[in-house]
Amino acid sequence: VLFWEGFSTRWFEVALRTPEITDALRRSVLIALGNAIVACILGTMLALALPRMRPWVRTPIDALAYMTLVTPEIVFAIAALVFFVQAGDVLRLDNPLGWHTILIAHVVFNASVVALVVRARFVSMGQSLEEASFDLGAGPLATFRQVTLPRLAPAILAGGLLAFTFSFDDFITSFFVTGPTSETLP
Repeated sequence: VLFWEGFSTRWFEVALRTPEITDALRRSVLIALGNAIVACILGTMLALALPRMRPWVRTPIDALAYMTLVTPEIVFAIAALVFFVQAGDVLRLDNPLGWHTILIAHVVFNASVVALVVRARFVSMGQSLEEASFDLGAGPLATFRQVTLPRLAPAILAGGLLAFTFSFDDFITSFFVTGPTSETLP
């Protein structure tokens, strides 16, 4: 029944000429890129805010960030589906599910990933250069732009790449919160 005729890339060419597959691939890449950007922004903000918070405020937020990572993906997907359907009922939407619900669900998960990566770098780099910047007359915004952000850039990039990869590869959450018109590749 099966005869090996050699290596061929013909089937990739056939797949890439199929509109359903190329549309799903384009949608998957756009969702993953949007997720990486939004997750980097929110995750970095969370990572910078957490070490500066009082312990009684930081502990529940920390627990929530870790909870998104340790919760089984199927539980997270079902919870997201229930949330989006109920929100659609409240807002009286005909079809509340679509590419935007996939993006929101992925950002919720991946912002925690980015926050953990960036926070580890932020805590390990110390405060001495920021204090020196303040002593030399720089304001908080200039210190962030010229001192903190360049030192965090590798961690933010690593978190963004993780967020992109996790989003592009996430089948279960995407399967549960996708609408009938927004199928993704995974």
